[in-house]
Parts: sequence; C-alpha cells; structure tokens
Amino acid sequence: MAAEYNKEELANLKKSDFQPVEKDKKIYDKKFETKPVGYFRDAMTRFAKNRTNLIATIILFTFISLAILVPIISPKPTTGFHTNVTNLPPRVPILENWGFMDGTRFIRHQPVDRSTIDPETGIGLPYAEHENPAIRTYNHDFIDMDTLYNVTETCDFRTDERCYGGEVTMRVTGEVSLITLLSQNIYDFDPTLNPYITLGVPSESDIRSLSVLIDSNEDGNFEKVLTVTDGSGRLPEAIHDFDIFDLVDEDDAFSSRIKVEVTNVAENLNPSLSLEVFDDNTPPTMIDDFVSAGMQIVDDAFLFRRNTTSQYSFNESARPTLEVTIENIQQYNIEEYALMVSLDGGNSFDILDTFTSNGTYYIDVFDAIEIDANIFSSALRLEFLSENLDAKPDISIQKFNTPSILTNYNIESSNYTMTVSNSQSVSFNPNFEPHIDFEILDIIGDSKVNLQLLTNGSNYQTIATFTEAGPQSIPVFDNINRTTTFSSEIRFQVISEDSNGGIMFDYISVFDNREDEPRYHYYGYTLGQWGITSGRVSGTRQRSNGVFAYAYFRYDDYGAAFGERYSRAFSANTYYRIIEENADICGEPQVNPDNPAEWSFNEGCPITRVVGRNSGVPGPDGTEFYTYRLFYNHGFMEGFEETPYFFFGTTSQGQDLFALTWLGLRTSLTLGLVASAINITIGIIYGSISGYYGGKVDLIMERFSEVVGRIPWLVTLSIFMAIFGPGALSLILILIVSGWISVAGVTRTQFYRYKGREYVLASRTLGAKDSRLIFRHILPNGIGTIITASILMIPAVIFTEASLSYLGFGIGHGQSFRLFGLIELSGVSIGVLLSDGQSAMLNRPYLTIFPAIVISILMITFNMFGNALRDAFNPSLRGSE
Repeated sequence: MAAEYNKEELANLKKSDFQPVEKDKKIYDKKFETKPVGYFRDAMTRFAKNRTNLIATIILFTFISLAILVPIISPKPTTGFHTNVTNLPPRVPILENWGFMDGTRFIRHQPVDRSTIDPETGIGLPYAEHENPAIRTYNHDFIDMDTLYNVTETCDFRTDERCYGGEVTMRVTGEVSLITLLSQNIYDFDPTLNPYITLGVPSESDIRSLSVLIDSNEDGNFEKVLTVTDGSGRLPEAIHDFDIFDLVDEDDAFSSRIKVEVTNVAENLNPSLSLEVFDDNTPPTMIDDFVSAGMQIVDDAFLFRRNTTSQYSFNESARPTLEVTIENIQQYNIEEYALMVSLDGGNSFDILDTFTSNGTYYIDVFDAIEIDANIFSSALRLEFLSENLDAKPDISIQKFNTPSILTNYNIESSNYTMTVSNSQSVSFNPNFEPHIDFEILDIIGDSKVNLQLLTNGSNYQTIATFTEAGPQSIPVFDNINRTTTFSSEIRFQVISEDSNGGIMFDYISVFDNREDEPRYHYYGYTLGQWGITSGRVSGTRQRSNGVFAYAYFRYDDYGAAFGERYSRAFSANTYYRIIEENADICGEPQVNPDNPAEWSFNEGCPITRVVGRNSGVPGPDGTEFYTYRLFYNHGFMEGFEETPYFFFGTTSQGQDLFALTWLGLRTSLTLGLVASAINITIGIIYGSISGYYGGKVDLIMERFSEVVGRIPWLVTLSIFMAIFGPGALSLILILIVSGWISVAGVTRTQFYRYKGREYVLASRTLGAKDSRLIFRHILPNGIGTIITASILMIPAVIFTEASLSYLGFGIGHGQSFRLFGLIELSGVSIGVLLSDGQSAMLNRPYLTIFPAIVISILMITFNMFGNALRDAFNPSLRGSE
C-alpha cells in the first residue's frame, strides 16, 4: 500500500527519495483497439439494428427484383389475345389442395337448359351449347355436381324461350273504336249507268279509316268492298269517289243499302261524313278551256285571269257541284288559285273557293256563295299570281248535279275485335281424328271467343264459340263440313263489347290418334309468340307467372380450358403434323374393332381419339382436302404440356396477371423513380439556395413556387395533353411540373434550422465558401428529413400515374415505349391494371385485388424504408445504439 504523506513531509522530500521504475524500458502511447467509424457506416449500422424497417426494406427490394426478373423469365403470355384462356381464376400449388385458389369458380345465376332437368331431382344443368352467343355455355364434364343446385324465379319475358310455362293474356287495347253506320235508303245500282259513290271526310272527325260494305245479294250479309286509309293512322280531309261495279263481283243490276264502318280515336264517335251516290242519269259536264280575260302586274308579279267561253246554268234544286283538279302549282311557283263566278252575269266575279296545293276538290256552288236567286248563269273565272309570264294553268273542271245525298245514318253496333293465330299451318287429316285441346283461364270483359280454321282455302270458318273459361277439346272434322285433308293456321277471334276485352290461355295443343303426345304444343314462350291480327282494333300479348330456372355450381375453369375438346372439322394437315412430331408418345393408332372408322392413340398424345373423317373437297390442283372429327388435348395445342398454374389468374385477353402485375410494377417503379429523381434534384437545389441565402432571394423564389403550386392540376393536365398528347413524356412532365415543390420546402426549412448553428458560423469565420457550408455542414444535418420526404414521393408518383391511367391520360394500354430513348417500357402499369380490373370487380375481383395488394405493400414498405433512412442519417443519433 502506498505510503501516505502529510504536507510537512512532502515539503521535506529529497531527490534521492525518487527512483525510476523500469529504468531501461521505453514507454509509448497505447494503441486504440477500434477503428474510426465513418458517417455512412454509422448510418447503416443504425439502419440494420431496426429489424422492422429491415424486413420492410427486404420486401421492397424483393418486389423490385420480381419486377425486373418475372417478365423476363415467365413463359406465360403478357401480350396479345388468347381466346381460350381468358378470365381464368387464380391457381396456386399446395393451396389448391386446401380448396383455396384451386382454379375453380362458383358460378351464379346461369339459365338452366330445360332439356337437362332430372325428373327425379328436378335439377337442371346450364346450357352446354346455344345458338345465341350472348348466352354463356359450360362444359358439363367440369361442373362439380355436388355443388349444383337450382333457384327458380317468376318471369314474364314473352320473347325469351328460357322463361317456361305461365299464362298468356291477349287483349284488345281499346285505343281505337269502331262504329258501323247503315243507310236508311236502299239504292239501285245499274251497271249500264256506271254508278259510283263519293265519300267526304271532314278533318274534325280525326278518322283513321273508312270501310264501305255492300249487300249485293240482298240477304243481310254485307261484304266489305273498299277501305280508305292513308297508312299512317290518320285519314286526311278529302273527297273520294269510287265506281261501284269495280268494287263488287256482280254483273247484273242490284239494290242495296250502304254500310260505312268508321275507325276513330275518340271513344264517343259522332262522325260527320258525306256519302253521295251518282250514275249516268246525271252525268258530269266537262268545263271548256279557259281563255285569257286579261293580265296585269300586281306586286311585281303577273295576275293572270282566265274566263270560260261558255255560260253555265246553276240550279239550286239540282245541287250543282264542280270537280276541280289542279296539277301545276309548284311548277310555276303559284301560291294560290281562285275560282270565281259572276252572280249578275257581268264582269263582277265573286270567289267560290281558293286552292293552294295540287289535288282534286269538290265545290257545292250554292254552299260556296250567298245568293238570293235559286237559278243563275255565269261563266267561270280562274285567277292566279305568278312571276313567270309563261305560266299556264294545268287545271280541269267538271260540273255535275247531285241526285241524292246520304245524310241519315243509324248506329248499328260498336264492337272490339282481335284475332290471334300461330305462325305455321297445321295439317288436319280426317283419317287420324284430329282434335284441338286448349284451356281458357279467363275471358276478360263482355267477350266471346271463336275458334276458326281456314277450311276452304280463302275464308276462315268458325268451328266453335266460347263465352266461358275452362278446358276444351274440339274434334276438328265433327265441326266442319269437309271430308278431305286440309292445312290451316289455328285462329282465335275475340269479339268484345268491352274496349279492354281479351282472353287468357294456359296452353293450346293439337292431337290425333297416331300418338299420345301432341303433334303441336303451344305453352308459355311458344304461345306468347302467336301473332295478333287486328281486325278492328289493335291488341297486346302479356305473359305472366312464367318460371325462370337458374343454376348455381362450382366450375373447373382450368379443366374446361386445357382439357379434352371435340372438333367437328380438324385440318388433316395439322393432324398429320402433330402425329409425326409426337410419334414416340402417340404410337400406332388403335382401331376400334366395332367401327374401323374410329381409332385412338396412347395416353399423353395430343390427339386422343378420332371418330371419323369428313367428305373431301377437291382443290384447284385436283388434290383432295378433308378434315377429321376428333378429340384433342387443348392444353397441348396452346403450348402447355401440363395444366399450367396462373398464380393471379388471367385477364379478359388471356394474359397472365401474375407476370403482368410485375411488368406493370416495373413500369410504374421506373416512372416513379425517374420522376422522383428529377423532383428531388430540383427540389434540393432550389430549396438549398432559397433557405441558405434568405432575404429577397428567398422571397422571390418562394413566390414563384407558390404560383406554380397554385396552378390547378386539371389545367396543367389539359395543357400538356393538348401539346404532347397522352404518353410517357406528357406523364413525366405532369409529374415534375410541381412535384419538386414539397422537397424544396422541406430542404428550405432544414437550411433555416441549421445555417445559424455555431459550427456553421465558425466555418464561415474561418473562410469556408458557400458551397462547402451548404454541402458539408448544413445539408448532411438535414438529409434525414429530406430523404424521408423524397422516398415517400415515389409511391405518391405511382398513385398519381394510376389516377392518370384510369382517366385515360397515362401511358396508354399495351403500347411499349422508350423512356428518354434509353429504357424500353411496356404500356402496362399498375394504374392500367387497376383501371381494367375495376370494371369486373363483382365477377372477377382478383383482377383488382392482386395489383391493389402489390401497390399497398409497396406503399407501406416505402414508408418504413423512408423512416429508417431518416433515423439512419440523423446526425444527432450518431454513435447511439
């Protein structure tokens, strides 16, 4: 133990009291066992100690590696259209053994093919084939029958054959009413006197059509001899005349009343018509040609006057009528004709009528003018204006008297009639005792129903009439006077006093004694296709209480896509090429001993079985071309020796979504990194200058950045789209036009924070330059925060690109391009994939889920990576654990 000395003893110490220790040994400074740690190594050490951030970084760089490698090494399609592998669900090894991502889908709400319904279970399968391409079909071999079940719903689709059963109601609409008018007088028609009738239709009646009926046999059965209509649903105001014997099939004189049927929109029709009967006892008189009665100029046009050369006598008791026919108003640009008479026999003319369009007009003279006398004589004057001096009237006028005017009518009836019939003729043979069975569920309104057949080739005969609902069985030949075979449509005529009358059918069948099943059966859909023939009114067909069966089942999409398929016409050249290329696997064909036209091959051969050869077709050089009917392995034909795995499924174009996702991620990452690198560079430089110098420099630079940042995003988008159009260049410019502002703001803040520190002031005092102060003393201290903001910019840029791609302003779809002429990128990005998948979110959610998961993980890992870098590069944490 060392000796202890007090102050007095220490003061009395002598030199001899001190002796050297290890006198002959040299003593040196002890060497440090550790090496000095640099700034970057210290940052990486702290970065590695945060395990959570380290895992996130590993995931991030794994994603980046997959984005680079998967599109290169994957043999599955990422471009083009592959019809037979479209919309496949995900299929993953190991997971498929657990019933998860096994390449099957649960199919819902698919129409049932009624021919496949099992009578015991009542369960049917979806359509395996259908002529309508809009109806999806499924191979029954790949349906999991344990998951199959049916759901039925009521339906009223009259034109959909999949809607089964139900009742069909056919009814008149009541939109059109019919009134029959019968004359009180009986008229004599003599062919030698050329009788004819004239119908006058006033516009206020709103008449759709007129029909004239004649009782030529005088037996009370009127025959329709003409119908007047303009075909558009409205009969224009006019007067129509017709020769009687051109309408009836008669050669001798006869007498008849005249019946008129008027079809009108109004429910309470009170028609205002005129019907006149004429013959040669009162022949019309042709008016002679007009001669010039002078011409003068009126309003820069020529006023033409033409007078007849003769005077005509007009007797009120004879009801004189003028028939005026005009044909050339448009030709000579004539606006109006005026037909005039002189009541005093002199030069003063009064207007009978004016005409502004071509046509035939009838003028009752004494109705057209006011005159006290019953008889007068006058020439006729025609006046018209024209700018053409050579205008010539093309007009004819006839004068005749009216012997009788039909003005009194009796309303006979007001019925609503509708006829419904099938579209095909049915043959009825008396030897087989045919009968028609049907059930009327309801007769609507005060109606009766006639069952009619075309028994004599021209006229339908009513064979039964019904006024009450119920099932009916009508023997055909028991109800008609006919003993030979005939063909006819089946027609039901509904006659109702009710404007909403009709009939409701359950079924209609045609039987004979040749078999128990009906030869024709109309029920549900087929009954709803019966045509409606509107006799007097229109009608409607309504379907009710039908049944629509839907199938729900799990379906093996991969088995259907890559399994065995049947071809009706497989090229012989392709057949022989495949057999030759796979001779070792296929072996010799094994002929079916029961049918030499069939043969099969060994297991594993692309061609599994041949069932026949089609007839050959001679080619241009005499060579015969033919095809085979065979079964083949479709997966092999698509280039897959085994059923492939599509981890993320396939798109609507048959492209592998797994490879496509990483290909899109590569594009999005490249665009994000390039745009972010440009933004970070601009932002750091801009923010460093603004924050370091401050003052007026900072004020000007801040105002500029605020102006750029305030420009609306849509305005920027529109400007660049208008100048450059959609594409990579426009996208990058849009991303960097204001993307640097946030980095510049963070950098400026860090410079204001550190530029007043002592070590910065000391360096400036010692003569350090601005560049050294910025990049050696200030920027390294704020780099952590700057890096964090910069790293988070990359996923933000990726999301912005996704939004632009969704709106159609991104890089396009499927169009490869070169970035700055150096890096070749695909036109598919994460944004494009999300946009495509959103339209099929309900049916194929995996198209959206997997790209969304990838971009979500990317966002999380970028955040954690940025936080880790901020902590690692924080100078205040240097040397800490």
